[in-house]
Amino acid sequence: MIQLAFVDEAPCVYAALATVCYYHGIVYDYIFTGLWGFNYLQDGEGNIGNRISLGINNDVGEEILEKKAKIIIHNYEIKSKEELYQIIVERLNQYMPVIISSDLFWCPWSEAYQKYSFQHFYIIIGMDIQSRKIICMDPYLKKNEVVLDENTFWQGYKGCLLYKRDADTYEVNETFMLDKLHEVAGKNCETNIFSQMRQFAYDISYVDFKREIGEGQDLYSVLLFHNIKELAICRRSFKKVLTRINDKHTRYHDALERLDESIKLFKKTHLNLIRYSLAKDYSDDVKQCSSWINDIADIEEKMAHILSGG
Repeated sequence: MIQLAFVDEAPCVYAALATVCYYHGIVYDYIFTGLWGFNYLQDGEGNIGNRISLGINNDVGEEILEKKAKIIIHNYEIKSKEELYQIIVERLNQYMPVIISSDLFWCPWSEAYQKYSFQHFYIIIGMDIQSRKIICMDPYLKKNEVVLDENTFWQGYKGCLLYKRDADTYEVNETFMLDKLHEVAGKNCETNIFSQMRQFAYDISYVDFKREIGEGQDLYSVLLFHNIKELAICRRSFKKVLTRINDKHTRYHDALERLDESIKLFKKTHLNLIRYSLAKDYSDDVKQCSSWINDIADIEEKMAHILSGG
C-alpha cells in the first residue's frame, strides 16, 4: 500500500493532484494558479446557486503540471472492470497512486452518502486482489484511509485520471510563473468577474431560500451554499501561490492582504447565508451578505490590477 501525506484546502480534484505531486517531491502550490476566478450567469436558468460557477482556469494548472512538474494527466476510458483492476495493480506496483472520479452519493465517508450527487475525486493507494476491496484516501474530506467494497466502488465510479512523469527532476521557472499569474489576473479583468460578482450581490439580496433549498433537501447539497464555500477554498489555495511568489517578489504584499480580506468575507457569507436560511426573518441579514459580496468585488478588482501590472 502506498503511503501518502494528504494535501487539503483545495477543491477536491486539485487536492488529489497536489497530494500526488507532494508524494513525488514536487512543489505543488503553483498548480493552484488558475483557481482564482468567478462566473455568474445573470440570465441563466434555475436557482441562483445553479448560475454560480468557480471560473477555474484548468488549462493553467495543467500547463504548470506538464511544463514545470513534468507530470502529464489524462482521462482514461476503460473498456471493462478487469482492465481497470489490471491498471490499478500495475500502477500500485510502480508506486503510482490512481485518481478516481466518483459520485459522492457512493462515498460512505461523505455527508453526501446515499443523500445526493456531486462529482468527486479520491486516490487509490492499495487494493486487496482477492476481495477486490479498494483502499483509498480522500484529501478533501478525510484524513484517514478508507476501504471501499467492490460494489460500492463501481456504483460511484465515473472515470480515472492517470499520469506519467517525464523526468525525475523538475524546475520552477519564476518568469514562467509570474507570466501565468499575470495571465490569470488579466483574464479576470478581461471577463470582468467583478461586474458578475456585483450582479450576484444584487440578486442574492432577493434570494428565495425555499426555492434554493427545496423540499427536504440536505443543506450540504444546496448549490448556493456549496459554491460559495468552494469559492473560499479556491482562494485559500490561490493564496499559497501568491505567498510563495511574494517571498521573492514582495511587491505583491498588498495583493496578499486583499486576498485575505476576500477569503474572510466569502467565509462569512457562506456561514451566514446558511444561518439566515434557517431563520424566519432574514431580509436585513441577507442584505448584509450582499454588501460583503460587493466588498469582495471591490477588493479583488484592485488585487487584479496589482497582479496584472495595471
